[in-house]
Amino acid sequence: MHVMASNGITEEPPLNRADEAQELLTTLLTHIIPFIRTADQDALTKHTGHALSIPSLLPPSSTNTTSKFNGEERPGRPALVEQHAPKDLEKLLGLEVPEKGGGKEGLMGVVEQVLGYSVNTWDQGFLDKLYGGLMRWRGQIGLVSELLLAVLNTNAHVYAVSPVLTLIERHTTIHLASLFSLPSPHSGGISQPGGSASNSTALVLARNTLYPSTKTSGNGSHRFTLFTSAHGHYSLEKAAQMFGLGSSAVIPVPVDGEGRMRVEELERQHRHHAAQNARRTNDVQFSACEGLAAVVGCDDLTGVLSLPQQQRLGGGRIRPRRTNPQCGRRADSLKLFLALRYYGSAHFSTLIANGYANAEYLLGLVTASPHFVAVTKSPVPCLQVCFYYARDGTLDEDAERNSAATESIAGRLVQRGFMVDYAQGENGKFFRVVVNGNTRRGTLEGLVKAITEEGAGLEG
Repeated sequence: MHVMASNGITEEPPLNRADEAQELLTTLLTHIIPFIRTADQDALTKHTGHALSIPSLLPPSSTNTTSKFNGEERPGRPALVEQHAPKDLEKLLGLEVPEKGGGKEGLMGVVEQVLGYSVNTWDQGFLDKLYGGLMRWRGQIGLVSELLLAVLNTNAHVYAVSPVLTLIERHTTIHLASLFSLPSPHSGGISQPGGSASNSTALVLARNTLYPSTKTSGNGSHRFTLFTSAHGHYSLEKAAQMFGLGSSAVIPVPVDGEGRMRVEELERQHRHHAAQNARRTNDVQFSACEGLAAVVGCDDLTGVLSLPQQQRLGGGRIRPRRTNPQCGRRADSLKLFLALRYYGSAHFSTLIANGYANAEYLLGLVTASPHFVAVTKSPVPCLQVCFYYARDGTLDEDAERNSAATESIAGRLVQRGFMVDYAQGENGKFFRVVVNGNTRRGTLEGLVKAITEEGAGLEG
């Protein structure tokens, strides 16, 4: 509404965005804090192998079992997540876009649904994927960082619009590079949302740095080839498609018994490939995997770097302003920077050590049980432990039956308050459990107990 002042100038109403934001955030906290607290309370029950039951958003009916919550009969659900089939969940959410807004009340109704039907990744039982239950700063400091980034509502593409975040990213990436003894004049980089984006960026940087003409003329007569671990991440194949190499240009290199790329096989395959294509222009990149393979966390980087210089991808100074493939980009480095400032770097050293100790502890529980076959070997190469459920310690000769058992147990674990990943192995799919420095020993004991009990209930 506009008001005409006595001087003839139209007066616009004042902005009350700060007050509205305060009101919404204050109300939002009444939903967020109980969501986090529920995960803390559920942690106390994990050692039993069963989940804490909390009230569902569903109303009581003849088709669900109810319990008393604060004196009220309500259906119960695991604190980790209330699962529904996609079509059922779609009906529960009512995702139609209204013509008239619902205001604060309508907004908080949606917030309640989002929290009520989403996976609570704060829960100790969330041991899925490589971000499963990440370190403590992923939660509290990550929450603060996300709010701060939302308030700034800026972009990390140029210094002019985000001067502070640009400098924070630069210093944070240089700090990380220093941990790998990389000299600061030739190190640094950009923050990426994950390993897939990082692999794509690495591939295009390697090509553009060594063959600058490809930036304007394309791949031309070059026949680029990418050698990577046979257990490597699928994102490398996708990156090869995106940048014109084609998926057939990705050559899988066999791995050893621990899932690491065999350096002698890498060298042999390179020689074989070069001999076969001597009459054509062939340019090579070796991609060693770190943290993206199914079983092992890191390839033998020392071995890869020991290859003759002419067989390795050369290096050069990469200017940070030229390393960003996209225009818009979140300044996720702020999260790590705030965590480092809040906890200090020494904290992360302890946290990582605790994470490896927890992985060894879980592996010890697995190897001590007569009902598991470990895939991971001690010392653990990373913060994940891989194993099969095998009643009486004997795997089925049929890999598909092993896969079916793994998938079935993993699905049933959710009702017990655990969510774990699985991956394909030579003997079928195996469990792939991700731990961290704050995973409680009781959580791991409860997980093993839950898998054992669910496995015992399988037919055959």
